Amino acid sequence: MKPNEQNLERLVKKLLKQQSVSATELLAHWEGLGARGDRVVVQTLNKQNGWEQFVLWSESEPHIRKKLEQVSDRAGISEAGVLYLKSAGFTGGEEDTPRSRALWILQTVRNEDGSDWDQAIRLMLQDEDFFESTLALLELEGSALTASFLTKLLEENPGREKDQAIRKALYRLRQKGWEAPQWEKPIVTVEPTRHEIFLLAENRLPLWQPFFYFRGNGPRGDWFFVEITEGKNFEIIQQRRDIRMNQKTMQRVADDYAAEFHKGTGVNMSFHALPPEHARFFVMSSFEFLQGAEDFRKYMGEATAQNPFSEWTPRTNLYQQDAALLLNHEYFQLWLAEEEFLDQVIQRLVQIEEGPIILPEQQRLQQKAEAVHEASGEYFSAVKRPVWALALQKAAYFLKDKEPEIAAMAFGFSRMLDPFAVHLIERSLEIRKAQIERKEKEEKRTSLIMSPQEFQRSMKKP
Repeated sequence: MKPNEQNLERLVKKLLKQQSVSATELLAHWEGLGARGDRVVVQTLNKQNGWEQFVLWSESEPHIRKKLEQVSDRAGISEAGVLYLKSAGFTGGEEDTPRSRALWILQTVRNEDGSDWDQAIRLMLQDEDFFESTLALLELEGSALTASFLTKLLEENPGREKDQAIRKALYRLRQKGWEAPQWEKPIVTVEPTRHEIFLLAENRLPLWQPFFYFRGNGPRGDWFFVEITEGKNFEIIQQRRDIRMNQKTMQRVADDYAAEFHKGTGVNMSFHALPPEHARFFVMSSFEFLQGAEDFRKYMGEATAQNPFSEWTPRTNLYQQDAALLLNHEYFQLWLAEEEFLDQVIQRLVQIEEGPIILPEQQRLQQKAEAVHEASGEYFSAVKRPVWALALQKAAYFLKDKEPEIAAMAFGFSRMLDPFAVHLIERSLEIRKAQIERKEKEEKRTSLIMSPQEFQRSMKKP
């Protein structure tokens, strides 16, 4: 049997349609084609959104799993593919790998100022396999920026074969409506003296946003430490007027606060210096959903606020299993609904379980699932939905450089909350139930321990 790209692609698609496939036959084509086989499998799984299904299938096919482990670091794997590989234990290299370099190029192309495009082009042209794999990944992205980048790539005279491959990719993008505007080199401007400094904390606690703010003319001005409870209240914790401050000193103060916070709570939290226009967007967006910030808002004035997501394309193919992947990430470890609300929901579930009418198991499970879904709708009300959407956007911003695939997922869920909402409530209920059970066991254990006085009294009883 001669290895064949078309047959390999057909077998992978057949598998994704849940049809019977011979692992031996698939592997023979895959390994027989070498690097071309790797590209066929990766690109087919990318296009068909098939990574989750393929990874699950590999768990029962050790030779396929071994092959999958061998290619888990290659260029061209989509952001979703990386997430599913990591969730299955294929961590791969953590630093400089073909996969990480290709994803860096993808993120660089999304940056419309083009500041790193020249470096991305040099990187793409260094290796034939890397070029073909990354080109397929960029074409899958499909955007005007992708078309612009590929047009600029043509200007580098990459050679006849690469030239043809790029032109074919551009043609297919045009067929989908993505045209490249006339390329212009970015305009380099000298940043004026910064009179505002923002240091925003990561929202490891989803609805709590502390930040440091300085405003002044030159090195002297007013300094504030502020806490926002999203959707509820605003409080100035500390302020000092007419003091000398710079970003380095302010960062040191913020880092000291974060260290003390970790010591007291166990929560890791970093403060980030944001461009003032991005910080203003987040802070002003928070102000829209709470009371008590009017005077501070006036003090901050009407300087420019810029939406940092204006050029982001949100993911739309997100489901509850994606929400599970997101919330299992260490950044979202403490993203939970409030205990008071969860206790009310648990009471409803107990009533279904122990109600006066004995229900069949299937009906009882259905009623409990409906109760959880109803609770999700109650919690994510019209008032809370924009607050949680903003929290997801903040998380996406803080994660965009180190964890671009997680950031893309968080931003996507900020635009389509329902799958995220249901899983957040389900996970919160599981954690809350476990907390209650531990507390009850501890109380029961404590009640069985007798003090010396109690023991003596019990011995004196007839």
